[in-house]
Amino acid sequence: MSLKEKAIHGAKWAMIDKVLNYGGSFVISLALARLLTPSDYGLIGMVYIFIVLSDVFISSGLGHSLIRTKDTTQKDYSTVFIFNVIACIIIYFILFFTSPFIASFFNQPVLIEVLRVSGLSIIIYGFSVVQTTIRCKEINYKIQAQISIVGTVISGVIAIIMAYEGFGVWSLVAQQLIKAFASTVLYWITSNWRPAWVFSKEHFKKHWSYGFSMLRLDITIVFFDNLYTIVIGKYYSAAMLGQFSRAKNFTDLSSSIIYRVLSNGVSFPVLCKVNDNLEELKRLFQRFMKLIVFLSCTSTFFFVAVSDSFIPFVIGHQWMLAIKFVKIISISAFLFPINTYTISIAKVIGKPNVFANAILFQRLLIVPAVVIGIFTNIEILVWSTVVTAIFSLFYNSFKVRQMLNITIREQLIVIFRVVTIPLFCAVVMYMIWLLMPAAIELGYILLTQLLVGFGLFFGLCQWKKQKEYLELKLILLKELKKIIGKK
Repeated sequence: MSLKEKAIHGAKWAMIDKVLNYGGSFVISLALARLLTPSDYGLIGMVYIFIVLSDVFISSGLGHSLIRTKDTTQKDYSTVFIFNVIACIIIYFILFFTSPFIASFFNQPVLIEVLRVSGLSIIIYGFSVVQTTIRCKEINYKIQAQISIVGTVISGVIAIIMAYEGFGVWSLVAQQLIKAFASTVLYWITSNWRPAWVFSKEHFKKHWSYGFSMLRLDITIVFFDNLYTIVIGKYYSAAMLGQFSRAKNFTDLSSSIIYRVLSNGVSFPVLCKVNDNLEELKRLFQRFMKLIVFLSCTSTFFFVAVSDSFIPFVIGHQWMLAIKFVKIISISAFLFPINTYTISIAKVIGKPNVFANAILFQRLLIVPAVVIGIFTNIEILVWSTVVTAIFSLFYNSFKVRQMLNITIREQLIVIFRVVTIPLFCAVVMYMIWLLMPAAIELGYILLTQLLVGFGLFFGLCQWKKQKEYLELKLILLKELKKIIGKK
């Protein structure tokens, strides 16, 4: 298989992985949210930031270095493996002994045991970092997708059973641990690589010198992205954090898939191929921009339109406050893949410092936002996510104007032209909710909204010959014909 064929095959399985994994996690989370309380989710949210920061430290830097190294040897892999295992154990014990202070900070004594148990996933994942890296180097996303899906399903089913039996927050802890264990075991079973138990200082320095710069950026991103979690958990309550986290998970689902597959996946290698031809680069940049805006606005606007019926019907009335948060956060969720895509052009044209500075600027905007939230109320804090996203949009648009000579006005026109049909359909769906008599069951209202909304959407896109819709439709039909042809 040629490099190009490997890349295409890998991209398909990367997309399958993201869609099925996120989709499976979404369905499982709906069942768990129905059985658990907002406080349970708030408690696991308080722990999550420390687990994620630890995971970034372990997997980010040295993993990136192994992927970019062309002639990797057994010494390279074994050195990184041994370092990861030792680092995981050290980090776990740091979390173990600092858990009382973390629990005291959030005024939640139960966090001591929750953090100590869930932190074991750090050690477990440490044993599979090299195997995962090898699959990435081979552009073998098929195995990764299969392992990820199996881990998600097994851990999800067990967590649902535990939640049904009344284990509360421990259902979510078990879900993390079982997924980590299942994934690690499957990576070892499907991989021929085994560590040689040799550690080379020379090889470690080589990988650390590159990986450290990536590590700093990733830790900065993760820390600032979780500032809202820290502030809400500290200054409000576990239940409030649970409501916020649930709303954010809903709105981030589609935007994360769009970002990982289109914004950060397919578009990047395509744009890199034409980075020496400014006019072609501008043309493709705007083409991808329209696709990303179209997908992002359709998914976020539609979910906002049905949130009043969807959330209480599917996960229960205990999550009603999440509806208000969804309607606010959806604006920043809509802008997220657009912001990440626009500034990624800096990496395409070989200006990584511009990209890093933009990421840093966007994260620093969060600081005054959370400070205001501490001294005001939760609603203002949530609205601050929208303000930071809009500031980031204009900052990134300004940088694009400098790099590609596309004016801010031209970029905004692209956005406004594409959102017209999805926005109109979302408004119609929301009007159905407002006009429906209160006596009608939520399930019937939701079904009516979906049937009318999507029917109107497909009809208008076909009638107006919406380019983005027709392009996506053509791609899906081609893939469907391939699947049918194989059968």
